[in-house]
Amino acid sequence: LLIINDGSTDGSLNIIKTYTDPRIRLIDNPTNCGIPYSRNIGLKEAKGEFLAWCDCDDINLPSRFETQVYFLKNNSRFGACGTWVVHFRNRNVRVYKVYRKSELVKATLLFRSSMPNPTVMLRLSKVKQHNLMYNEALPIAEDYDFVLSCSMHFELTNISKVLYKYRASETSIMKKFKDQEIESDQIHKVVYTRALKYIGIQPSESDLNTHRIIGSEKVIDEFSDLEKCYDWLKKIKEQNSK
Repeated sequence: LLIINDGSTDGSLNIIKTYTDPRIRLIDNPTNCGIPYSRNIGLKEAKGEFLAWCDCDDINLPSRFETQVYFLKNNSRFGACGTWVVHFRNRNVRVYKVYRKSELVKATLLFRSSMPNPTVMLRLSKVKQHNLMYNEALPIAEDYDFVLSCSMHFELTNISKVLYKYRASETSIMKKFKDQEIESDQIHKVVYTRALKYIGIQPSESDLNTHRIIGSEKVIDEFSDLEKCYDWLKKIKEQNSK
């Protein structure tokens, strides 16, 4: 168990130091270095056959690791698998379902993340074989970008079971960036450009704006925007066929 303390100020470090189990390794970042930096530390330091994430305020259901390890040991063609997630906040609970078929997982990555990052279990040999890392220049969507990179080298899938509970709180990092919509849009465009280049499209800024409308949860309220989205999807389909 790798515990990466990323500059916490809530007494976590003192609690961690009380553990004497030799299977636990503490990595103490000198300051708060951010999620992608810390995940890269995890990738470098991990020694196991598989690697699974767990963010500090979320919950693994008891059968999560058993289920994913069993799947990967019996399905060698897959380099990673995710699961369904429950998003919870107070009494509000929502199940987030994702595709199982690897072709749909890969196709969806053109528009949004199709594997909830904290649920992903990686076959570590595949990650190290292709020298895959998180982009430390991305303060959000680094998980989407990483899974996209994985999809370019090996097959991905999801297990159709809820095995992880994600705590949606007002203080979460994702909530903060959703409030900064313009910055979020620009960051997603970086990932979209990579995804589109993979199928041979060099998008313009206008193309990326249209792509963001499709990939986001924004409601289309102008017919002209709907026409742009239709034409853009048609172009992507034609290019993908080539």
